[in-house]
Amino acid sequence: MTNIIKQTLIDRRTVIAEELQVLEAQKNELIVKRAGELFKAVLEDFSEVSLGISYGDTIYFNVDRKEILSINSRSWVGNSNHYLNTYATAIDSEFEYKRLIFNGKIAEILYKGGMQLCINEIFAEDGLLAVWKDEMKALQKEDSTLRYAVINMEREEAEEKKAKVLESFYKGEEVAFEKARIIIYGRGKYDVIYRVVKLKCIDKNASGKKITVEFTSLSYDTNVEIVNKIEGIQTKYLVGELI
Repeated sequence: MTNIIKQTLIDRRTVIAEELQVLEAQKNELIVKRAGELFKAVLEDFSEVSLGISYGDTIYFNVDRKEILSINSRSWVGNSNHYLNTYATAIDSEFEYKRLIFNGKIAEILYKGGMQLCINEIFAEDGLLAVWKDEMKALQKEDSTLRYAVINMEREEAEEKKAKVLESFYKGEEVAFEKARIIIYGRGKYDVIYRVVKLKCIDKNASGKKITVEFTSLSYDTNVEIVNKIEGIQTKYLVGELI
């Protein structure tokens, strides 16, 4: 039953991710449209330039996938101001001259209209944009709740699996590995055994926190099995190898 519930939650998260992707695309399409209207005159003169959006609030201008200008957000430093981002050049070419002219015309629009006023016009949270934002917030909240529910269920499953494995191990059931392993059984420099193929608990204290373990490893030259018994190992160092 637990697996069915968990899979239902995971399936719902998949649906939410798809719905968020659709809303994000619709939101970006509207923002690009608004930006295109603001810079319409310049974009008509430079038909080779395409306009797009990334990271939700960065507007960029490309020519053949090469970015020539972007209007970046300063949100990463705690405010919503934007700034023009371009690059310097010493190249004497038609492309670079046209890029500088284009950048200047965009800068002129932002200068005359006011950068923040223009940004507010593009990203105004009204109409569909407001609806999409509310829908996205609701979906993100639901997704967060489901994510933590799945994490808790997986944690419980891991604890149950750990308890069952330890129960069998404490009873002396042998644990065999398909391939030889390196087993680190403590924090000391030499608390390690190489090429282990089997291990078995042959004794433990009352709490089960310390055990005596029989390790079976292979010799390097002949692959002959070598058995070592080590006492006083803390169980926590072997749990990861058992599960």
